[in-house]
Amino acid sequence: MRGRNTVEADGVERDGRNGYAIRATLGPRLLETVATKGGQVIGRSTYAVSDDGRTLTIADAGGESIIVLDRLIQ
Repeated sequence: MRGRNTVEADGVERDGRNGYAIRATLGPRLLETVATKGGQVIGRSTYAVSDDGRTLTIADAGGESIIVLDRLIQ
């Protein structure tokens, strides 16, 4: 299965599919997303780029899932 999502990182909650909504905010080297359904927060994630731009860390709000990606520089 393959899909594509487009997020506008302007802090405005936008309706999505199947009753979900998402709000995304952008800061220096940080993207935060908050997903809701029926007015209740069901998920929160952050995408943070390290100061040197070599690492992207993706984490959920509870810290239960963390993914760290290293950039390959050639």
